[in-house]
Amino acid sequence: MVWQSHPEAPSANTLLCALQDIPDGACREFVFGSGDSSLSLLIFRDQTEAWGYVNICPHFHIPLNSKPDQFFITAKRKIMCAYHCSVFRFEDGMCTEGPGKGMRLEVVPLDIVDDRIFIGEA
Repeated sequence: MVWQSHPEAPSANTLLCALQDIPDGACREFVFGSGDSSLSLLIFRDQTEAWGYVNICPHFHIPLNSKPDQFFITAKRKIMCAYHCSVFRFEDGMCTEGPGKGMRLEVVPLDIVDDRIFIGEA
């Protein structure tokens, strides 16, 4: 999937939230559209940095969470898929453990301007 081609994909420069709206070491889900045609994005935060990804596990092509905006985050700044226990790093989306090992989450570029997070240029 190339997220930019999704009919609900936000355009570059879309404001997502303030950096402090995401607790340090956590992530937040942003859903664009509704129902089966929606697009779910994840934004991870670590101090003053943020990374964005499409909320789809590359191993089984389902969301990483089983409940809206609820994720299993490890103490080592990683997220675990709720269904198959694949573990992904915040900083590059690489799966380091589980059945998806070696696969990556699809990157969504972000820009941080004045402590606000925006969709970046692809």
